[in-house]
This record gives sequence, C-alpha cells and structure tokens, in this order.
Amino acid sequence: MYADENRFSRKGNQPVAWLLKRPVIISAFICVNLSLFLLLSCSSKTTDPRTLIPADSLVYLETSDLGKALDAITSNPKFLELANNKPDLSALNGIRLSVAVTGFQTSEEAVSDENSVLNFKPRFVAVAETNAWNYQALSFAENKLGEFVNDIYGGEVLLETVDKHGGKYFTWTANDGRKAFALVRGSLLFFGNDESAIEKCIDVLNGQTDSIAKNPKINSMPSDLLASGYIAPDGVAQIANLAGISLAKASSEEEEVQSFIARVLPEITRNSVTDVSWSAKNVESSRIEDNLKIGLKPEIGKVLSESIGPSAAPGRSPMSFLPADLNSVTRYDLKDPQIAWRS
Repeated sequence: MYADENRFSRKGNQPVAWLLKRPVIISAFICVNLSLFLLLSCSSKTTDPRTLIPADSLVYLETSDLGKALDAITSNPKFLELANNKPDLSALNGIRLSVAVTGFQTSEEAVSDENSVLNFKPRFVAVAETNAWNYQALSFAENKLGEFVNDIYGGEVLLETVDKHGGKYFTWTANDGRKAFALVRGSLLFFGNDESAIEKCIDVLNGQTDSIAKNPKINSMPSDLLASGYIAPDGVAQIANLAGISLAKASSEEEEVQSFIARVLPEITRNSVTDVSWSAKNVESSRIEDNLKIGLKPEIGKVLSESIGPSAAPGRSPMSFLPADLNSVTRYDLKDPQIAWRS
C-alpha cells in the first residue's frame, strides 16, 4: 500500500479511485444510451400518405417529394420571368403528399331575376408525411398553415384546438362561416375544408375501410414522377355532370339548348370514359412533360383504335418550323384525319 491512502491505493493493478468512479461512468454510459434509445423510439414512424386515402375517393393526386415538384415549377424560365425571386422551398424537400377529393358541393347564387351563378366546391383532404418530430409538425400547422388559411379567408380567422383522433385537432373559422380543419398525429398532417373528409382518412388509419393504395392503377404509378393523379369512374361521372351544367350555362341563353347540353354531354362522357390518369415528369432541366391517359369503354376503344391511328409517313417534323418562344403547341399526327374526325 502506498503512503498516501486517500490519493492512490491499489487492488491488483487497478486504482481504488478508478474503482470508485467506474459505477458513475457506467451509470452515465447507461443513461446516455437509454436516452438515445428513448429518443429514437419516440420518433415518428414514417407512413406513405396514399395508404391513408379512402378507396372511394373521386379524384386523387400525389407527389413523393413536394419540394422537388414545386422546385421544377419555380425553376422554369417562364416562372422566373414573372416572379421577382425564386422562393426557398428547401423546407418542403422529402415531404410526401397525397390529396383526395371525396365529393362536390354545389350551390346557386342569384345575381338577378334571370341570371344566377353556380358554385362548385370540392370536399378535399390532403395528407402529408412531414418527416418531422411531432412538436415541429404542430408548430407548422399552427403557424405556417394557420397563416395560409388566414390569408385565404381574408384575415381575422378564429382558431380552436382540441385533442381528437389521437392527435391535436385544429379548426379555423372565418368571419363568413367558412371552415378549415387539420389534424396532427405524430409526423402526419391531415388538412381539408371538410371535416368528414378527414374522418374518412381516420377510418382508413384505424383499419375500418380500405385505402386507395390497393387500386392497381395507383400502385402502378412510378415513384420518380414529379406528380401524378387519377380520376375514378365515379369521379368521371360527377365531373361530367358539373361540366355539363357549366357548359350549358355558357353556351346559350335558350333554356332548351341549355337543357340539351346539360343532359347529353354528361351521358356521352359517362358512356365513353371509364377513368383518367395523369403524370408529370422532368425531361430536361427546364421542361416538364405531362402524360394523360383516358380509359375508354371496350366498344369505344375498339372503334377509336381502328380509326385514330398515328401517321407512319417519314419526313421532317412540322415542329421544326415553329418559333422557339411559343407558350403552347398541339400536334396531331393522324393516318387519316377525315376518318378520325368522323369516328
């Protein structure tokens, strides 16, 4: 034993002071690792938003990276010409977003004894995987989303929050009675203009109804697209009805003409089109390519496939004779335009 017992003593080859400190160090080590474990276990498990969208949605839109999709628009030279500066969208990078229209609400507002204005309001819900901590998602909903709603509704919007559906529920009410709703649950953010639309997503989350992710046409959408969308058969029918009414109002002042268009146009559309798919992707640094697929009834598709065929004639494309600064160009490449028009 050494002379200075208090300062340095040995048991084998280990100092007593080290033995006394080891439990403290081990305890600290355990606490640090336990804290890290709890921190990781408390983090929100990411969820694909499409798995929370009801299967009976009329219209569906999605993007696997909201920041990337918006950046493709704001980086376009046309946008940069009109905008003072390019907005910073880095906070939206990696956010997966799915939007569904679950129904339409129509109303008619009289402007005179003879004229009226038709208003169409889609009932929608947006589901976003924020990839953030719950407190960050709550802050975003209360502040950023709240500012957005306040601007849209003209200011002085009243906010109420309650604990609901396993998360924090937000209700914004405008002076004219319009409402917006949001639910933050973990890292997920639900937002919509109709409470029932959010409740449908909660039913999917709780396993009470199926999600649109089981639809094979939704599952076939590549994940590398900027954005994509789908209109279900019921959605085609309802949109056809709304389009028929709108076009009838704008076509003529004669009631018989309006009635004919409002009746015939939706019927033709419903009996011809089954569904519609859309996708957008970057093909160049400053160009976005849209791809639209219209599903047709078998008998209609057979007629069109026989009568509307692409031209196989070689030669220089007429597109090469057009100026480069055009905003929009539509090209028809048909084998027999007259037969195609008749069909």
